[in-house]
Amino acid sequence: MTTLIGKIGRSIQGKLFFSFLFLTLLMSTLISMSAYFITFEIIKERVSSSFSITLDYLRNSVDTELQQIHSLTDYLFVNGIIKEAIQEGTVRTEKAISLNNQANDIIKQYAISHIFKNINGITISGFNGYSLKYALSYSDLPLDYVNNKDWEDLIKTSNGKIIWIGLTSRPLYPHRENSPLLSDIVLVRSIKSANYSNDIGMMSISINSRAFTELTKTYDMGYPNLAGKSKVFILDNHNNILNTGDDILDKDQLSLILNAEEAYSSSGYLVPDGDYFAFVRNASEEGWKIIGTIPLSSVMLDNVYIFYISVIAFTLSIIICTLIWFYISSGIFKPLKSLAGTMKKIEKGDTSLRVSVNADDELGSLSRNFNSMLEQIESLHNQNLDKEIKIKDAEYRALQAQINPHFLYNTLNSMRWMAIMMKAENIKNVIDAFWIITKYSTDNNERYVTVEEEIHIVKQYISLQKIAYRNKFDVVWNVDDGVLSCKCIKFFLQPLVENSIMHGILPEREGIGMIYISIYVEDKHLVFNVYDDGVGMSAETVKAVMNPEHPRLDKKKVGLFNIMERINYAYGDDCSVDISSEQGHYTNIMIKAPLIRQTDA
Repeated sequence: MTTLIGKIGRSIQGKLFFSFLFLTLLMSTLISMSAYFITFEIIKERVSSSFSITLDYLRNSVDTELQQIHSLTDYLFVNGIIKEAIQEGTVRTEKAISLNNQANDIIKQYAISHIFKNINGITISGFNGYSLKYALSYSDLPLDYVNNKDWEDLIKTSNGKIIWIGLTSRPLYPHRENSPLLSDIVLVRSIKSANYSNDIGMMSISINSRAFTELTKTYDMGYPNLAGKSKVFILDNHNNILNTGDDILDKDQLSLILNAEEAYSSSGYLVPDGDYFAFVRNASEEGWKIIGTIPLSSVMLDNVYIFYISVIAFTLSIIICTLIWFYISSGIFKPLKSLAGTMKKIEKGDTSLRVSVNADDELGSLSRNFNSMLEQIESLHNQNLDKEIKIKDAEYRALQAQINPHFLYNTLNSMRWMAIMMKAENIKNVIDAFWIITKYSTDNNERYVTVEEEIHIVKQYISLQKIAYRNKFDVVWNVDDGVLSCKCIKFFLQPLVENSIMHGILPEREGIGMIYISIYVEDKHLVFNVYDDGVGMSAETVKAVMNPEHPRLDKKKVGLFNIMERINYAYGDDCSVDISSEQGHYTNIMIKAPLIRQTDA
């Protein structure tokens, strides 16, 4: 069985079959999995959207409850009678007793209103020792925080803002061991003087946590699969969970959820190893949050049916596609095998044999192309022989050409020493400059040179031209020191300067012409800018130079075209040439080449 499969696998038909089978399996798997996950995301989005609406509703309820508490603190904060009672202090004058009774009556009025049903107790404390406490029972009185110096300083710096101490547990009977613990939510707020210039005391309010936990029992998910399975938790500003029970989140789970950015989005956060999604909403009060969780199993319940449908569709697609493939392939591989047999005979050396063409489809085109290929092989073989002969001839002529530079160097050296002996310093300088240029141009070892070397050879060239044309022009250099060590192709700058001298300054020009050469770095490119105030060029000439295919361009006479062609070969599309000119006034040539540091070359 293994041998049969191996034999089939070595044939084209077998390879195509296994490839087709693999692709069919792959595509069917991808489609099935895509459908499964897309459906899962749709269901997840529906559940997340529904749950987000519920959490938003619950957040509004929490905000409403907090706003009611704010309203109470605002009333006590601005109440003038309470301020006067505090300022009277602990003295037992008739006025102080009257104000204290009035303040007590004000708090009692709130005690009989619906807003007070979730507030256990209120304490008004003055920093001068005044104290007014009211509660439904003794156990509901909040702790006396005013005696704590740290709390007093914090309250004074809060500038009248509410400070949430948060969920607080305290013993019912502080002086007894094993006293039952009471849990309530405590806030404190300063009370300012009548003119609000300084803090004279503070209020402490104890709130029953059931004010918020009962809100979590009233929400309705509106999604049947999640009924009784999702959970909602309310957290105070210290991330204490106000809910009670055994199923609340532990500290690690809580920290993981609160630190996940996805939990604050509408899609929720899949808790790792927790098998549930978590959602977080911030309440209007700073630091308060609402957390909702949904079991992953509940979200995936409807997706099980999609999985079964995907498996059935996957199996059927494999069977149907395999049958179709065998039907189609039988009409292809029979003529292909015949073609392969003929090609084996040709492979043994009988290049005169040709494949018979019996069809007009792709196989027929393949046969015709194969016959054409055989005819071209002999032609290409003959051409390669001719090329090898020409290359060897060119190499021989190149070796001969190397004799000429050595002969030229020796001759110039003899002339130089004759000038030294005759003390003809000008002739010596001209020979030195010409020698440097000639040696620079005939040295083919380096394709790239430094900008400093290129500038040096251009200066030698300029000195020769100034002697030849009797200082008819002058050159101003502006070169950044940082570019001297950068690399450029040899004879990059000299043709530009030569163009300015020969075609800009010398033709029909009176007086001294000026050439300005700037080299600098711009946007990771090495910029060469050559400006002359010569005769300039017409717009048509500029177009001809910039376009190699222009009918008016004489490539043998335009040296500027040669440098453009060289830099295009050297740098490709990463190099740009810009020519601006006005006939009778100036020509400016800017070339931007890639910036090549000496360490990169």
